[in-house]
Amino acid sequence: MPLTKIKDQLLLIIAINLVFILLAGYLYSRGRFVSFLSKNLILALIPLDIAYVMQTASHQFGFIKAPLLFIWVLFYPNTMYMLTDFSHLYMAGVSLDRPESFINYFLIVLAAIAGVLIGIHSLRLVASSLKMTVPVQHGFFLVMAIISSYAIFIGRYLRLNSVDFFSQWHHLATTVQTIPVKFIVVLTVVQFLLIELFSWGIRLTGTQAPQ
Repeated sequence: MPLTKIKDQLLLIIAINLVFILLAGYLYSRGRFVSFLSKNLILALIPLDIAYVMQTASHQFGFIKAPLLFIWVLFYPNTMYMLTDFSHLYMAGVSLDRPESFINYFLIVLAAIAGVLIGIHSLRLVASSLKMTVPVQHGFFLVMAIISSYAIFIGRYLRLNSVDFFSQWHHLATTVQTIPVKFIVVLTVVQFLLIELFSWGIRLTGTQAPQ
């Protein structure tokens, strides 16, 4: 990749990180109704940063893509996990004519959408960095949707996160038998449709992931 493009992407990722960190800080400062979103946003940034590193890695450093891909797979579900943050909308209150409730409602929706979008963007960047053909990409998207659904169940109901993979992997392995199939199927379909719609929109506008 040309040096100028690497610099442009570096500036872009720095800008995105600054915006998300500022938003996370603001969410944390607002107290318990939306402060939980700050951690979720920071975790959602990790796969995006990893994806950009994979995308800009030169052929000379191609060997680092394998360990980076492993780490990315561990943290990618944190982005789609934010779909479940919509379940906290009730905490914003039902009286949206109140400024405080309206702001909290808006922040929950904004954070959830932002987290999901950067997740899908990181997914497409990884597919591009691995030079996947379009049919292979569809299969990759589906596999990651299934993995994320499993991870979302673990995060939402067992209260475990990506870091716990290293410290509690025995416990994670035993959860396979307890996961409701309907939960996995529904979340997988929702994620896959969102990813495909986003990708369709990108193709429609003629915008491609940076090479």
